[in-house]
Amino acid sequence: MKILVIYPDYEKKITGGQVYDDYFINRLSSCKNVSISICKEKTKNYDSFCSLFSYLKLLKTAKKYDIIISNSRYYSKFLLLFFILKIIHSKKIILFHHHFNFLTECGTKQKLHRWFELSFLKQASQIVIPSPYVKELMEKLLPEKKITYIPLAFKTDNETSLSTLKNENKLLFVGTIEPRKGIIFLLQALHLLKQQNIDFFCSVVGAVTDEPYYQTLFAYIDNNSLAENVQFLGRISDAELNNLYTTSDCFVFPSLHEGFGMVLIEAMSHGLPVVAFDNSAIPYTIKNDENGLLIEDKNIVKFGEAIKNVLENEKLRMKLGKNAHKTYLNSYSYAELNKDIDTFVANL
Repeated sequence: MKILVIYPDYEKKITGGQVYDDYFINRLSSCKNVSISICKEKTKNYDSFCSLFSYLKLLKTAKKYDIIISNSRYYSKFLLLFFILKIIHSKKIILFHHHFNFLTECGTKQKLHRWFELSFLKQASQIVIPSPYVKELMEKLLPEKKITYIPLAFKTDNETSLSTLKNENKLLFVGTIEPRKGIIFLLQALHLLKQQNIDFFCSVVGAVTDEPYYQTLFAYIDNNSLAENVQFLGRISDAELNNLYTTSDCFVFPSLHEGFGMVLIEAMSHGLPVVAFDNSAIPYTIKNDENGLLIEDKNIVKFGEAIKNVLENEKLRMKLGKNAHKTYLNSYSYAELNKDIDTFVANL
């Protein structure tokens, strides 16, 4: 069985979806009777239309393979290519799908992206989805499509270090620096806490994927005297991140849209209580007043009050942290993921 994987040429994998796809593809490569070739595309053309030359070159290559595997985020670039591969050359197409990108757009742009994204997904013979939230959306939007639900894995044989929860008012955010992550609302909530003379320090970890937005955040910090309370660390090593997880008191996650939100489980593996907005996939992981606190989208007053409550109420903080760790212990393991990938390959 010859498989061609068409995938972005990432310098570094910075999202949970990228890590999942990479792990899945590597596992496929180790399976018997499977020959995999990987065609890496430049990420700068990720959401742009492809030139005729590129189409013809890739089409010539793809025709030699039995199965084509790619990611649904290529919808604006390869819709025509995949249509030709499916209709004219009868190729089996498998797509990884982590979230509906059109839901992050507005107005006419959302309608345009919706058409391209759903049209692209229709070309797939099979769609691999790791999120229960996205799976439910897919069943509503494209009920006729064949879906394979293989969850994200978290549990390993090595136990993670639990947070010390020393009530030092240390907050932690982990995620890419872009508008979708809602960091501006976190800063606004923290500004309200500072006005109440509440002591805190927030570490923001993650790669900058939107430089203008990053500069907007810094301007807000400067204009509201938050420089001593908020630190942007960029991408850091696993050891450094682990240290932050174990020395923080609360994980803050103001994201406005998530296909899953892997960092939620990562934080909970360390027994960290979570304060997050109540949207998209987040309530599939965070249960309000059980393992975290869910707040109405963009409600900075309530978000700030929730953070304050976690920091000042030791009984609540310990309860949420304990249940957060239980959530991690009940999550999907890598052993289960390997078994499901092997079964998936056997049924191709």
